[in-house]
Amino acid sequence: MVRTKKIHEETLLRSGYEFVLENGFDAISVRKLAKYMGYSTKPIYDEFINLNNFKEALLNYVVTNVTNLILKDSISSTSAFAEEIYLFAATRPKEFTRFFLKDSKCKALIKKQLYIFFKEVIHDNKAKDIERNFDTFWYYTLGKATDIAYN
Repeated sequence: MVRTKKIHEETLLRSGYEFVLENGFDAISVRKLAKYMGYSTKPIYDEFINLNNFKEALLNYVVTNVTNLILKDSISSTSAFAEEIYLFAATRPKEFTRFFLKDSKCKALIKKQLYIFFKEVIHDNKAKDIERNFDTFWYYTLGKATDIAYN
């Protein structure tokens, strides 16, 4: 009897990341993903049971990877924080465009993680207008990063 090759969770998530990068998060279906990877649907169901579990794991994988590339221990100012976002946009324009501009699910979770970082590291938690300050930072930085990504 021939044993089939086990396709691990990490491989599926990496392939899912690439799929989302090309097609968007809303385009995911088990069949489309399996076809994209060149596998049957079985490995996806073996690892994740259903599509919702896979999507949840993939969304966390995307957000974790993107925020890990941006958030550094050395960031101690809003300008340094913005520079990391600009660097991400410059070096990974396709990922920046998909995850920060086009894909609403990824964008919302990435924004939430960056807000938590902004609140904990950049500003005092008791700051009166922290949400407004972050929104100003977010939209200005996103605009400039978009310009960087497209030029």
